[in-house]
Amino acid sequence: YHALAVEDMLDLLNAMGCHAGVSSEADLRLVSERIPAMRRFLAAVCHPDGEVSSFNDSAQGVAPTPAELEAYAGRLGFGPVSSGDDVAPRVEVLEPSGFVRVGLPSAGLVAILDVGPVGPDYLPGHAHADALSFELSLGGRRLLVNSGTSLYGSGPERLRQRGTAAHNTVTVDGADSSEVWGGFRVARRARARLDRAEVRADGSVEVRAEHDGYSRLSRTGVHHRVWAFGSDGALTVTDSLLSEGCLESHWHFAPGFEVTLADNGRLLVAQADGFALQIRAEGADWRLARSTYHPRFGLSIPNAKAIARFQGQSTSIRIEWTPCTFCSSPITSPPK
Repeated sequence: YHALAVEDMLDLLNAMGCHAGVSSEADLRLVSERIPAMRRFLAAVCHPDGEVSSFNDSAQGVAPTPAELEAYAGRLGFGPVSSGDDVAPRVEVLEPSGFVRVGLPSAGLVAILDVGPVGPDYLPGHAHADALSFELSLGGRRLLVNSGTSLYGSGPERLRQRGTAAHNTVTVDGADSSEVWGGFRVARRARARLDRAEVRADGSVEVRAEHDGYSRLSRTGVHHRVWAFGSDGALTVTDSLLSEGCLESHWHFAPGFEVTLADNGRLLVAQADGFALQIRAEGADWRLARSTYHPRFGLSIPNAKAIARFQGQSTSIRIEWTPCTFCSSPITSPPK
């Protein structure tokens, strides 16, 4: 929807420029001054593959691609816009949407985190129950993806795609963090809050956030999540939640990844075309599942999913990769 709005603004400026006698200089500035920020936001919520991320009701193939919109902006005299991923370690907080973009060029990493509201309180219809979910690309390739959107309507598949378990975040007793219902309705909803997002002196990045979506459940507190992006080529995601219920962390892999268990269910090894990495759980046990990924309407692609069931009230998931990750030699044995 944001990409469609960018196209609308470019169209408006284009039409106004063709009728200079009708549009004043002030009107032209009013439109043109808003377009650069819109383009920067769009770039920030896209992956290195050039397409949008899968949060809420986003879908590829509906709006012009970001590359097409950039070419259009160039024809209207705008300079290029960059996500900033080709520079030093970077964390960008996109207020008021609540999205955070993390880039670690030395590790080939881009992550997009959702630490904001499900949407405007007066119009949350396109929201998913995805509080504190995130997506991850390594080496220019998507690794972790939310499940996306393939259809509208009010059926069970629409509810499943909007539900928390279809996203890379935590469920309590299988409940959704926000009560999504119907095709475009949300009842009690998670209130997310960003606590910290910073680049440290050693080049690592830490983001801390929380949400209260499960406080409506009996004896359940606030979900706290910390993303620690190490400059050494690792990501650790730590979750904690005071609850007596069944806590599970959901991890959805991009199509093409094969995921296997090792080390008595404590370690995942994910591989695809020579791309390999290890994901270790502390305080949780892994199990594997099958799911589907929906990058655009009418499309359903099988993909691997892993679920980490908490042993207590907190868990730490560490993703490790090596220089071998981006070459043609897959890792054949887990690290010690």
